[in-house]
Amino acid sequence: TAGAFSVSGSQVAKDVDLYLKSMHWARREKIEDAGAFVYGATLSAYCSLQALLARGVEPERLCLILPPSQETPFADPRVQERVHAGLDELGVAILEGRRLSDVRAAPDGAISA
Repeated sequence: TAGAFSVSGSQVAKDVDLYLKSMHWARREKIEDAGAFVYGATLSAYCSLQALLARGVEPERLCLILPPSQETPFADPRVQERVHAGLDELGVAILEGRRLSDVRAAPDGAISA
């Protein structure tokens, strides 16, 4: 399924482009493609969402999955509240308190969770 990709801080743009290529391939092949799930409460996770939105991915196809910890990349918790309110207003789904239980890699390097 398109949409599962790894993100590391210095490779956000590259990883987002990989997702977009897989999404275009899936549409061309008439495969029902999934949205993108971004897991984490780091600045890289929020940057990934921004990069996907900036490249034209519909907000309704995006989901931010936050782990159980209360850590935030923002110095002021009110900033996170405003960011989440903005994402919600755009139509990005946010799931809080979730754990990633399994990640699988295909021979071509694609991952799924």
